[in-house]
Amino acid sequence: MSELKTGDHSSVALVVLQPYVLKIVDSYLDTKVRNVFQKELQKHTAYLIHKYSLQHLPELTKKPTPTTEQESEKSPVEILKIKKEQAESQKNP
Repeated sequence: MSELKTGDHSSVALVVLQPYVLKIVDSYLDTKVRNVFQKELQKHTAYLIHKYSLQHLPELTKKPTPTTEQESEKSPVEILKIKKEQAESQKNP
């Protein structure tokens, strides 16, 4: 008779605890999956920010260099002035 009572308690305990165990496991898995997705989303967001913020950086830091056409647009007076300054700077080091 004692075996019957022990068996009854085990099956009753299993029936009572089963919904709690399912909720705990479901909650644990939900948390793990959410954390994995959150980490991947953060990595991807950081990658996109880095990629698209650096894409325009060269344009912002690039200094315009004069082309030969722009340089040839200087007047003869300006050219003589530049040559005179260069000659003076070479005489007085």
